[in-house]
Amino acid sequence: MAYVKGDGVSNSSGNYKYFTTNDWKTKIQGLEDSYNKLLASVKSNSQTNVPSGANNTRSGNDSTANHYAALLAQVQAQQDAAARRAEELARQKQQAAQAAYDKNMGYLNEAYANRNNLLQQNYNDALAQLQASYDSGARGVNQNADSAQQQAYINYMMSKRDLPQALAAQGLTGGMSESALAGMYNSYGNNRNTIDRGRNESLAALLDTLNSNRSSALQSYNSQLSAAEQQKMAYQMQLEQALANGSAEILQNKYDTLQNLDNAYAQQILALQQAAAQAAQKRW
Repeated sequence: MAYVKGDGVSNSSGNYKYFTTNDWKTKIQGLEDSYNKLLASVKSNSQTNVPSGANNTRSGNDSTANHYAALLAQVQAQQDAAARRAEELARQKQQAAQAAYDKNMGYLNEAYANRNNLLQQNYNDALAQLQASYDSGARGVNQNADSAQQQAYINYMMSKRDLPQALAAQGLTGGMSESALAGMYNSYGNNRNTIDRGRNESLAALLDTLNSNRSSALQSYNSQLSAAEQQKMAYQMQLEQALANGSAEILQNKYDTLQNLDNAYAQQILALQQAAAQAAQKRW
């Protein structure tokens, strides 16, 4: 609740009294009521218990009451007009402050949306590059393994082709030929298995590297997103604080203006009340 400074009368502790806004309005309303009662009393005295031949006095009292009633209406109209101007000025300032805040927030959101899009694009590019590197490495491993398998097959077939001639040169036939062929085939099978194991181990290592790099890229992407969001929130808080401070200043200025108007209004009512009372005493 807003508080306004009082009439300067000290309380028991020596401090100035303070009134709430409603208290102050009640005080002003009391002054208006007192003033209106005074005017009503002036009119009443002009219309009751008036001796014969005192028409001029009654007319003068009516004129005095009407004069000060008109003055009060004029002061009230001026007070209301000034208060409306203060309210309108505060509204315009608040509207301008809100518009500036909305505009800056729009710029901020757009800037960080673009930044997030850029981070997303960089992350996607990094994943694509990692995948391309893996695919290239996998192709190399498969090509080398396929070439080794092909060479092992060629060696096996050439050895198989040349086996009869080699055995004949050594004077070996029959069972020795079959045993030699079985040995050659087993050796060929072992070579194939060794090549396949090497292929699988290399591909697994490449896949592990790909997954590790993907995880690092994702962690970096999330860290950058988090940092960007924190920075955005910091800027947003600055804008909100600036709006709050501006709004508080606008409200304070409005309340100060209205308070000054109320003070001046109260003084004018008191002055009118005193003038009306003095005029009534002279008439009576």
